[in-house]
This record gives sequence, structure tokens and C-alpha cells, in this order.
Amino acid sequence: MKVETTPGFEKDMLRLFSDKPQYKLLRFWKWITSDLWSGLKWKLQRAQRGYSDNDVWGMNSYFAEIIPPMVRQMKEKGFGYPGHGRANTPEKWGAILEEIAQGFEAFDGEIGKLGDEEKFNKGMKLFVRWFNNLWD
Repeated sequence: MKVETTPGFEKDMLRLFSDKPQYKLLRFWKWITSDLWSGLKWKLQRAQRGYSDNDVWGMNSYFAEIIPPMVRQMKEKGFGYPGHGRANTPEKWGAILEEIAQGFEAFDGEIGKLGDEEKFNKGMKLFVRWFNNLWD
């Protein structure tokens, strides 16, 4: 099988992986002008409005990343609990919060794919069920 490349492919590969000083300088310049700038811009957006454009582009992954530590902090440092239903004691509320955290952690980040679908679904149902009680 013969692999054909587009014109300029070898030059692009050389630019990406070469140790020649001019290509190192180009990669550094790209990092300064694009990657570093984007990271700073997204941090400023988070500080100003609470989320960044990058968070919006991958909202599902962003939520799966931030919700587990948030509910675990509530579990560890929270003062209250709903006091009704399955959450009528602090220990039971803590167990519910842990199931929510584990459910979000079951999401593996790929669209349409879940690491452990059963755990994810259970966590999401609990999240929806107890959404109005996620405050302290």
C-alpha cells in the first residue's frame, strides 16, 4: 500500500518535530501568541463571568470535572442537610453527595461514550432529584 502525502506535508512535519533553532523559535512563538494567550484569556473570563469560552465548548467535560470536587467539599465542610427523604441525616446526605460525585466521574469525556453508564445514570438521577438542596 502506497501512502501519498499532500504538498508541503514533509515541510510541516519538519517544522513540528525538528530540533533546528528556527523551528524551535517558531514553536515558542506559537505557544506565546496562541496557547499562552488563550489560557490567560480563559482565566480572565472565568474571573469576570464565572466560566470561559473554552468551558462552553466542552460543557459536559467541564461539569464532569468541577462537580465532583464541589459536592465532595459540601460533603466534608457543609453544615446542613435536607432533613427529609433519603437525606434525613448528615451521613445519608454525605452518601448521596458521594454517589453524585462518582456518577460525574464515570463520564470519560468522549461525546456519546460513558465509562460506567449505570453509575453515571444513577449519579445524574440523584443530581436532578437533589438539585434544589445543593446549597449550604
